[in-house]
Amino acid sequence: MDGGVVKMGKTDSEQLIKERTQRVRDAIAVKEPDRVPITPFADIFFAPIQGGMSHKDALYKGRKYGKTCLKVYSRYKWDLYPTLFLPVVGKLNDLVGVRTMKWPGASNPNYRLGDHQPYQFLETEWMKADEYEKLLTDVTGFMLRNIV
Repeated sequence: MDGGVVKMGKTDSEQLIKERTQRVRDAIAVKEPDRVPITPFADIFFAPIQGGMSHKDALYKGRKYGKTCLKVYSRYKWDLYPTLFLPVVGKLNDLVGVRTMKWPGASNPNYRLGDHQPYQFLETEWMKADEYEKLLTDVTGFMLRNIV
């Protein structure tokens, strides 16, 4: 053991992956697995907070976010791990000009929150009743022009 992390060879890791995958498949198929599988849902900020990152860094520093998630998740012996959130989503939000939420680090000060605050959706009427036809005709265009 090194720092609490068990080092395994390639075959050990492959075997462990097979066991964990089978455990989850058995549970999904309503068969009795060897034990109850652990497959947690974690929001995008769980690992960064555990790793000492700010919410802003989690949204803007993709490599650091990924490394932090791997480090934090390796502490646990889960059968499945949460999907890594799209790193650098903050930059993407800035580029697209997202107006439906506020987040830490936003380039537009009207949508910027503090570095340690999670994103917040803005509740408003984003689509009017008479706009359904426009939405159904061009979903992507409508979303980009009116909602994002």
